[in-house]
Amino acid sequence: MSSSQPTKSIAGVEVIDTLLVQAAQDFAREHLEDFAYNHVMRSWIFGIIIYTRLRERGEFPAIDLEAHAVSAILHDMGWDKSGKLVSVDKRFEVDGAIVARNFIEEQQKSGKTADWDDRRLQLVWDAVALHTTPAIAAYKEPVVRICSFGTGADFHGPDSDSTRTITWEDFYALNNVFPRHDLAGGIRNVMCGLCRTKPATTYGLDTTIAADVQASVYETLGDIQNLAWVGVGFPMASVAVILLQGRAYGLFDVKPLMISSIVIFEAGSALCGAAPTSDALIVGRVIAGIGGSGMYLGALTYISIFSTKREAPLYNALIGLFWGIGAILGPVIGGAFSASAATWRWAFYINLPLAALFAPIYFFVFPSFQRKNLLLVEKLQEIDWIGAVLNGGVFVLFMIVVTFGGSTFQWNSGSAIGLWVAWGTCLLVYVLQQYLSTLTTPERRIFPLHFLKSRVLVLLYITTAAVAAANSIALYYIPLFFQFTRGDTALQAAVRLLPLIIVFIFCIMLGGALLPITGLYGIFYIIGGAFVIVGGALMFTIDAGTSTAKIYGYEVLLAIGTGLPFQSAYAVAASKVRVGDRANAIGFINVAQIGSIAISLAIAGSLFQNLGFDLLKTAFADYSFSDDFIRSALSGTASPIFSSADPDVVALAVSSVAETIRRIFGATIAAGAVLLIGGVHMPWEKLDLEVVAG
Repeated sequence: MSSSQPTKSIAGVEVIDTLLVQAAQDFAREHLEDFAYNHVMRSWIFGIIIYTRLRERGEFPAIDLEAHAVSAILHDMGWDKSGKLVSVDKRFEVDGAIVARNFIEEQQKSGKTADWDDRRLQLVWDAVALHTTPAIAAYKEPVVRICSFGTGADFHGPDSDSTRTITWEDFYALNNVFPRHDLAGGIRNVMCGLCRTKPATTYGLDTTIAADVQASVYETLGDIQNLAWVGVGFPMASVAVILLQGRAYGLFDVKPLMISSIVIFEAGSALCGAAPTSDALIVGRVIAGIGGSGMYLGALTYISIFSTKREAPLYNALIGLFWGIGAILGPVIGGAFSASAATWRWAFYINLPLAALFAPIYFFVFPSFQRKNLLLVEKLQEIDWIGAVLNGGVFVLFMIVVTFGGSTFQWNSGSAIGLWVAWGTCLLVYVLQQYLSTLTTPERRIFPLHFLKSRVLVLLYITTAAVAAANSIALYYIPLFFQFTRGDTALQAAVRLLPLIIVFIFCIMLGGALLPITGLYGIFYIIGGAFVIVGGALMFTIDAGTSTAKIYGYEVLLAIGTGLPFQSAYAVAASKVRVGDRANAIGFINVAQIGSIAISLAIAGSLFQNLGFDLLKTAFADYSFSDDFIRSALSGTASPIFSSADPDVVALAVSSVAETIRRIFGATIAAGAVLLIGGVHMPWEKLDLEVVAG
């Protein structure tokens, strides 16, 4: 240390102690939670230890110690607990850099420091702004590098210290002086808030219920720009490969395909759990999506083969029951893991012990069933590979443009226009390729066009898509309504879904049991459509003041309407085609169901972001709020708008968001109408369900 600068000892480490550094510590103490304050203090001192030892080795130049101290102590001011220092539209590192620069300038005015020219101010700004990006900081000035080194040492410990200067003795000594106070939990809460309040930096993904998991992922892996892909990867991959997998189940032995799908799903889950980077996590989600759709199709295919037509509806209902439970409880379980000591990684790892538990059944109990006695090469030639690629491209491009349009990029931007053009071109080529059987044959086309000649199969496809859309919108936007209007947590909002969950599961089982008895499948769609129309129409009347009891009643109506016909199409479609076409029929219906869930939520999410923004902007026309500040209200109740001291602002925001959700339920009314009309136009016939298993 320079003899001209005052110093003091902290945990046996000599550090600079100027009036500015003291003021910085006081400022950080005032604005940061205990875990964050202790973190910045440890980061500062770790940086000094690294710097001192590198200097002793002759491996590092002299640095501006005061600039480093202020940078390190104020590097997380973007986590200000009051929210007053936090912007809506900037990354927290940039918020911190701006706060640090403003703090120094204020201290100059008060006479507590001097000699801060633009160069020193920029040095502090860069050190704070780049403290989470060591790959860039490594090529910056020494102060910037030391600040990054110190922060990294506190997060990851001596084993990750590339300078090899920090020892475990140093680590524990400093942690004794500045305890960690659940650093991981504190950061998780901070990042959760950032994910909900900074749509311009988190890309406004329409999966607010799962925000806790995404925040934890960001805390561990960084790369906030990749967060949206973590949510989109799984359903996008599932929808893209369903038809190809359905074709495979019609050609190959079902058992190895089913086991392979399980292995792929578990491999994807393992990669997600162990992901060292966000890119690896996204790849894992895509792999798991491919395996997951294969498992679902495999289970349905097994039922079509090894059960009688009378048994199939009930077994299909059982699959729908557990699929529905998983879809409903998944976000809750994921959020619980992310908030526990197990961390978010166990939200993915949990699949591994479950698979191991049932592995003996997969290998030793599942029967084999060889579809066609062909050579492997001949089976591969039976697949329309060009059509499979085009089919996947259509779904992938559509999901991307609808999910990110309006939030990540403007609808009239070059990116959006380019994606729409690419999607339209891909769709046109796909339709022509299938119609003309280009590089394939009519029998081998990936999309079973001959099914379109069957009125029953077409109506089953349309009604299955409608019931899936109605169910998914209710499943997602009812909890969201409670979160915004009642201030519910994710867990509390999930509890609000119990009326829907219980009745939905009961009606799935009821429909599966009644179908073999009555044989009249159309009636389930007629009754279901009527209930969905009424339930959707009532949800279309809600506002921020609607009582919880009324919404519970509306949930029950929607649950009855969607539950009764939810799985019926699988058994009906399988009974309407020849045995060799059953796998294609199941894949055909599965595209309608899973594809509709993914697409309807993507469209509803786009409506929520864009319609919601328009309504909020109109509501706040008399306020001088920026667009980013207004849009933040759509990202959760942690938005600065909802924590405003002005009750009129909060009331306007709640009312506008409730109105947005109300309008989204207009799509549920439309889905119910499609369901009802489709049921009316189905043949009034009784299925022959006495045929033995195939």
